[in-house]
This record gives sequence, structure tokens and C-alpha cells, in this order.
Amino acid sequence: MSEAPIIQHRESKSLDNFAKAMCKLQAKLGHAKKDAANPFFRSKYADLRAVFDALEPMHDHGFSIIQRPVGKCGLMTRVLHESGEWMESAMEMMPKEQNNPQAVGSCITYMRRYAIQSFLGIAAEEDDDGNAASGNSRSNTKTKGGKGGKEPF
Repeated sequence: MSEAPIIQHRESKSLDNFAKAMCKLQAKLGHAKKDAANPFFRSKYADLRAVFDALEPMHDHGFSIIQRPVGKCGLMTRVLHESGEWMESAMEMMPKEQNNPQAVGSCITYMRRYAIQSFLGIAAEEDDDGNAASGNSRSNTKTKGGKGGKEPF
């Protein structure tokens, strides 16, 4: 992705029922299982199916999600509650290869996963605490199970 994402948020006039139901839902949500492999970074990640699997209790609490492409390479995610209340976020990111349909599709799938996780507070099983984004190598931090390099503090 070459530029900073453009993000916009909107919501219904009232969120009273939405907020109460969201609190109950988040108490029931699990983690997204990291079951897909990224060969470029030799790491695992939670693919879109794993994220949706973590949403299993969502419908029991009156929620649904709609996601659709917008703009040149953007995504709108709306979380709906059975009361009619809703929240949505729209974002746009551009892949480095803007004229490559596969790169655009990959970018949209990436945004779908992270939009859902952010909206509903779903974490993947293991979090690198931003180390990859800040340029720290994985070998400099302690990893799950006690393997790895130095203690992170």
C-alpha cells in the first residue's frame, strides 16, 4: 500500500440499543485463528474465513455486517443492529500496483479483515505489539511458548 488510508466514520442518530448489545456480544467473541501462511514474511495470519468464524455469536445478539467496495480501491463496512441502529466506516487504500486487479482485490480483502476486527474488537491469537510495523525483527522479541530472542523489556 503506497499512501496513508483515507478513513471516514458515520453512525445512526442513536446508539443506545447498539451499545448495550455490543457489550454483550464482545463478551462472547473469541479470537480469530491464525491459520493462513504468509510465505513472504514467513508468518501466519487470520484470513477472512477465520475472522468470520470468530463472529459466530454475532447473529445471536442481533448484529450483521455489510461490506462493499467503494471508490477506486476502498471499502465500506457497516455493522447493523436489529434495532435499526448502525455504525459504518469507509476507507480507501491504494496498492502499489494500482492497475493490477489482483493487487486491488488483495488490498480490499486485507481491508475487510482489519475493518471487521477493528469494529468488533476481535484480536488474532498472537499479536506482535506493532513490532513489524515499526521495523523491529521478530527475533528481537520473546514469542509465544518462550521461543525467540531477548525479553521485550
